[in-house]
Amino acid sequence: MNETATMTRTPQSPKRILLFLHDLAGGGAEKMMIVLANTFARRGHDVTIVLAEDKGVYFNLVDANVRVETLGTKRTATALLPLVRFLRRHRPDYLLSTLVHVNVYAIAARWLARSPAVLVVREANNLSENYAVEPKLIKVAYEIAKVTYKFADGVIAISKGVADILVETCDLQPGDIKVVYNPARITPDATPPVEPEHPWLVDDTRPLVVSMGRLEAQKDHFTLISAFARIAPATNARLLIVGSGSQRERLQAHIDASNLGDRVQIVPFTKRPQAYLRAARVFAFPSRWEGFGNVLVEALSCGCRVVSTDCCSGPNEILQGGVFGRLAPVGDADAFGAQLLGALNDPPRTPQEEAALQAHLRQFEPDVVADAYLAYFAALEQRQASALFDTRSASRPIRDP
Repeated sequence: MNETATMTRTPQSPKRILLFLHDLAGGGAEKMMIVLANTFARRGHDVTIVLAEDKGVYFNLVDANVRVETLGTKRTATALLPLVRFLRRHRPDYLLSTLVHVNVYAIAARWLARSPAVLVVREANNLSENYAVEPKLIKVAYEIAKVTYKFADGVIAISKGVADILVETCDLQPGDIKVVYNPARITPDATPPVEPEHPWLVDDTRPLVVSMGRLEAQKDHFTLISAFARIAPATNARLLIVGSGSQRERLQAHIDASNLGDRVQIVPFTKRPQAYLRAARVFAFPSRWEGFGNVLVEALSCGCRVVSTDCCSGPNEILQGGVFGRLAPVGDADAFGAQLLGALNDPPRTPQEEAALQAHLRQFEPDVVADAYLAYFAALEQRQASALFDTRSASRPIRDP
């Protein structure tokens, strides 16, 4: 239904761009917004990240030429009036927000401030699946989003699957949504760390499978461990699961019960994921659902073979239906294990395959994605100006000659 945005860079006069988030916690949405902010600023735009709460692990990723302001609240709801005042004081040209509970307050704040800023809400989640696991207050935001997203000037979905769900759940038409993939491609760092974070990263005598993600039911590492247990007799590979979350004890118990303690380990969230991706022969992504799947792009950028569930939504688009990685049904340990074993035994990519992969990954480069965002903002700004002109023209009295 929607085409992803890929377009040639065009000169643009500097704009005041405000990106609104709750915080800079360790999630994919926050990381991608920082990448966008940094890229906008490198283009000469005046960029500010505004946070409801002053917390997070990603402050060190923000470039020096991007300002970070905090509204001093603990909840997004109580940031509404401070954001209204901020909009009135700073008068941005463009306002970008992400995540449902943030987007609905950005829409309200723009209206209360009577701000002329062009507002784009970025939807990063699979609303249908996420709704079931969100706390009650966030569920309220989801219900509000269904009737308020249409009051934004534009809506960006980070995958075609997310866009389809927005059409199903919100009062939006396909033409109201622009699909722009995440700027998740990374340039592999060729400099190894002085000390590896884990000894398996420097042991090249046995192949390594890596998985990264929050240790929560959505990421379904339980099925990954079951899949690995099924193929363990056929390979000497080891598995590292990188992440933190409420499922850690349950997952560790499953590892122990499967007698995999010497071959499967869980390590905490890391700020240096590249060290793990560079060392991995295979990257495993067992999620039950996603909005996109940034780490799949990162893994491909680092040369990993990839095995993912064919979940809704994102992985199928990133892997182009299985062209650039292996896909397995959600929750199927046997199928996922078979794909893991196949990936572990895959030969190196041919030069032709590598060239095709690199061409495919260009659409996820920060510059390409930033171009798409800026072009979308400019088009919405022009539409806004044309609508204002038409309104003023219609209100003028007709004078007789």
